[in-house]
Amino acid sequence: MPGSVEIGAGTVIGAYRIGDRVGEGGMGEVFLAEHRELGRLVALKVLRHERAHDLRLRERFVREAWLANRVRHDHIVDVTDLAYLPDGRPYVVMEYLEGTDLYSLWGANGLDPDRFVHVMTQVAEALAAAHRAGVIHRDLKPSNIFLIKRGGRSDYVKIMDFGLGKLTSPPEDLQFTQTGEVVATPHYMSPEQATGEPVDGRSDLYSLGVVMWELLVGRRPFNGKTFGEFVLLHATRTAPPPSQADQSMVQGGAPELLDGLVMRCLAKAPAARFASADELVRALGEARARLERARPPAPKPPRRVDARQVALAAALGVLLVAALVRWAMPSGEVTVTPVRPAMAAPTPPPAPPLIITARNPAPEPVERLAAPPTEPAASAPAAASAPPAARFDMSPPESQPELSPLRPRKVRARQPRSFEPTSRW
Repeated sequence: MPGSVEIGAGTVIGAYRIGDRVGEGGMGEVFLAEHRELGRLVALKVLRHERAHDLRLRERFVREAWLANRVRHDHIVDVTDLAYLPDGRPYVVMEYLEGTDLYSLWGANGLDPDRFVHVMTQVAEALAAAHRAGVIHRDLKPSNIFLIKRGGRSDYVKIMDFGLGKLTSPPEDLQFTQTGEVVATPHYMSPEQATGEPVDGRSDLYSLGVVMWELLVGRRPFNGKTFGEFVLLHATRTAPPPSQADQSMVQGGAPELLDGLVMRCLAKAPAARFASADELVRALGEARARLERARPPAPKPPRRVDARQVALAAALGVLLVAALVRWAMPSGEVTVTPVRPAMAAPTPPPAPPLIITARNPAPEPVERLAAPPTEPAASAPAAASAPPAARFDMSPPESQPELSPLRPRKVRARQPRSFEPTSRW
């Protein structure tokens, strides 16, 4: 085997130029790389130097690439290439993902049940596609479930690391080790997997049940100090339903309607679990519908008034009124009707004055005075020209005559004639 190849920023491996290291584990290292011709960013995973002589790990590298490429599902990481370095170490090229692991579902306000069901449905769909292709993951855990943004959607699931995967019916030309060895992370393995018994797709459903229980409660259902303790706990101990646990990551406690599907996944006997991942997908869909019915209606937000819409409506109103006025008037002629001032009522003519007539008593006879002695005839013309002087009695009468009573006179006032002007201004 040639000398070891050092990989770092700027190293060229095949068609890829290596960038920064973005991850590492006990088996390999992951680098950001760029295709030199296409400019596409990818993730390049290389086996460690110290593991290069471990045939079992080399086989696991090949298995991961082969199984992930066999399934080809939207919620499973896309593997595009498998090749070998000059020193014989294998490397895998896969799509580069920017996101977070499953623990990011624990937000500042805890776990949202609707978001939880949305993510778990995608995981179950990916497992259903893998099981139909004859692939069992066998190492399902939160760190292998990645959440990214894709097409404007958040919480888009990508399942990674099929290195411990197994084919239910491997082809003859692919000879992977098929021994009864116990492999997987002990916190999430199924009872049959922990005891080394044959497994099928229902083993992945048990592991997913452990993941769901942990997300709802906030801790793992079983914690041992040794591998043997984990085997015993998974095989004999039953976890309480999430809604009855001593703690919860859901405000107000985990919904009881999720207890049934979680505990069915955690059944010790494979026959008591969901028969397939497709059946689990349907159960999660029913749980989502029940959550929506149980959710109180959200208050309607206050309607926002746009100033531009108000101005447009006012302008349209003015135009409409002007159009109605134009339509109501005859074309070419405008008639203006003046407002007549109020006419004051004519003043009635004054009533004629009342004339009171009193009857005077009959004049008393006046005693005539004796004529003086006449002059001689010669003086006759002079006497004839002067009228005789009248003598009146100015003494008051002995009694005044009684006046007759006055009768009131009826006066009829004329009614004013109505005035109707006939002339137009």
